[in-house]
Amino acid sequence: QVVLQQLWPEICATVRAQVIEKVEPVLKSTIQANRAKLKFLGLADEDIGISAFDLGEVPPSIQHLVLMPQKHIRSTGTEEKSITLEMGIKFDRDVDIGLRSSLRIHINHIFFEGNVNVQLRPLVKEFPIAGAVHVYFLDVPTISFGFD
Repeated sequence: QVVLQQLWPEICATVRAQVIEKVEPVLKSTIQANRAKLKFLGLADEDIGISAFDLGEVPPSIQHLVLMPQKHIRSTGTEEKSITLEMGIKFDRDVDIGLRSSLRIHINHIFFEGNVNVQLRPLVKEFPIAGAVHVYFLDVPTISFGFD
């Protein structure tokens, strides 16, 4: 939990950047593709986007943590080492996430809970010690949003 608390500001900044980079273009293209259908909402000619994105200062809580060192044999016959962290994560926090549009859309609370795998693979003998980091939910998480 201490490591997550230390990393939380950087995680929030990275998630914010990814949401703006990945979600904003999807919103804009969806508006453009459905222009006629959305005209009655006043969204058809608007530049929609993310107006606020703050997940707060408190990171998710870790419910459990299992560390699993692993070895894999690659198709080349060489051994590849990895570490998998399986953890239960719960996030139940007030947030500030807003959409820029003619409609006021604001998310003020997010709840999610689920089991996450963080895989460091392959482990290498130089900094930053892992060739890649893969993060994914093992099962579909429980998610809910609060709006105001």
